[in-house]
Amino acid sequence: MAQEPIEPMVMNQKHQQQKSEVQTQMAYTRQAEACLIGLLAAAVSFCALQASGEQPYSIVAQSNETTAATGRLPLAKRIIASGLPILIPARAESMAVQSEPLKTAEASEATPFAPLPPEPLPVPPTVEVEQPADTMRQVLLKRVKVALAGMPRPVGSASPPAHFTAFEAALVEEPAVEEPAAAVETAVTLEDAPAYQTQHDADMLIETHGPSAEVPAWLEFDVRESRSIVKEGERVVMRIAVRNVGGAPAEGLTTRLFFAEGVEPIHAMGQAAVVSPGEVQFQTLDSLAPGSSVHLLVTAIGTHPGNVVYRGELQCRQLSGSLAREGSVTVSPRDPQ
Repeated sequence: MAQEPIEPMVMNQKHQQQKSEVQTQMAYTRQAEACLIGLLAAAVSFCALQASGEQPYSIVAQSNETTAATGRLPLAKRIIASGLPILIPARAESMAVQSEPLKTAEASEATPFAPLPPEPLPVPPTVEVEQPADTMRQVLLKRVKVALAGMPRPVGSASPPAHFTAFEAALVEEPAVEEPAAAVETAVTLEDAPAYQTQHDADMLIETHGPSAEVPAWLEFDVRESRSIVKEGERVVMRIAVRNVGGAPAEGLTTRLFFAEGVEPIHAMGQAAVVSPGEVQFQTLDSLAPGSSVHLLVTAIGTHPGNVVYRGELQCRQLSGSLAREGSVTVSPRDPQ
């Protein structure tokens, strides 16, 4: 009779254990289903991007073959032909130099090398200046007398005040110390110096190191597209702004705009320009006054789907390098009819 109530408790514990195991298995199953759904979604997205035919284009990673339809050179070659610096050929040359094997002499023998011990730093010699005791005593007496000169003394009394100590009374009774002759000569020399010499030196300092009022030409260059995404066959307008924010006129300004394959320029406004396949070169501006700006427009059309990169460059005769701005325009395929 004592074992009968234990059996329901054991059955209840087994039932709860089985229930917890089922819940754990269900949780693992849900996690596996979520991972599988994520993988399927990524695969579908990759297939959709691959089917759309979207290909990235880069300024420096262009093909060396000319396009038969347009007859234009790759973008990197056109930038080099225009006389502008580019970093990619230099990188290729450096890689080629690094890939060459090093030539070592076969008959060279390894010689033991023992590092030399570090040489101790020379200690600067100390110079001891001997000063007579009489000079130090005179300087001390002079300082004490100067300090006591401002203290009031009773009129008609030749003896020192009562509150003076014996040491202070002895200092007061000391005879006057004569100044050195060198100090007197120096004071006379400064007093007799002409007054205009200091002003003359100041004028020479201002003329030599005076501030310059002219500020060199300082340019701001900006290139922006009107639309970042266009369809194949649609137009996009490129806005170019050149500003002189310096204090001197900027001379010899030349603006160029390059396009990778996929966008072709068709028209330029704001200044006389030469429009060629994948490139627009504006006429050189003789001078741009301080505070003035120039705004240029280039109309282009999307020809091939992909992420097409463009590059704008500004050269100034007064500057050693050139200013450059880069961007991209995404050209999507046409809608199927």
